[in-house]
Amino acid sequence: MRDLLIITPTRERPGNAKRLLDAVAATATAQTDLIFAVDDDDHSYDDDHYSLPRWAEIIRGPHQGVVGWTNDIAMERAGEYQALASLGDDHVPITTGWDQRLLSVLCGRPGVSYGDDLNRGASLATSWVVSAPVIAALGYMGPPELIHLCMDLFIMQLGKDLGLLVYHPGAVIEHRHASVEKSDWDEVYRRANSLERYKDDWAAYSKFLAERWPGDLTRLREKLGVTDYD
Repeated sequence: MRDLLIITPTRERPGNAKRLLDAVAATATAQTDLIFAVDDDDHSYDDDHYSLPRWAEIIRGPHQGVVGWTNDIAMERAGEYQALASLGDDHVPITTGWDQRLLSVLCGRPGVSYGDDLNRGASLATSWVVSAPVIAALGYMGPPELIHLCMDLFIMQLGKDLGLLVYHPGAVIEHRHASVEKSDWDEVYRRANSLERYKDDWAAYSKFLAERWPGDLTRLREKLGVTDYD
């Protein structure tokens, strides 16, 4: 069993994918693998100017959002890893051994850990590591009702409800998002962060928390064999 799988849906940004690949190669110290998820209709990755190392791969499939891709890969591969990670193609790991640090604070327990993105710090997990058995038992890594937004809010809720949500400021994974002027506002950002997408995903997430999450959390605790996480 390997240590960590990074899942990164990416679209129309082969340069970002290459930057992330190089950053992981330079900083990862655990047995960490990386999967790029690419829609079949996105041909910007067809002419690769770099070869993938053995620990990285590109998976293609029908067009879907970040949450759909993340869930599909997470459920297919969860049994092969101790933990799963979600990084966007606009993340850049900075700290050598960031993966080992985020894994070590979990100590093999069911929970969530996240590092400093140099923007939101402890206030929001924009990149995270979650115990693979949690995802396998839950059946998804992000609420299936979502398309792109609110996954970071959910993963923090998941960690809190499991009683293990750890912020590790010594693990720096910079989030070079356009909203903090670290990237240009390309078409991918405009679509993913549009007012319509925000309204739809926020409404879906609010409904999920109210109607689905209480039952899913109860079943998750039962499957993990623990009923009190306090």
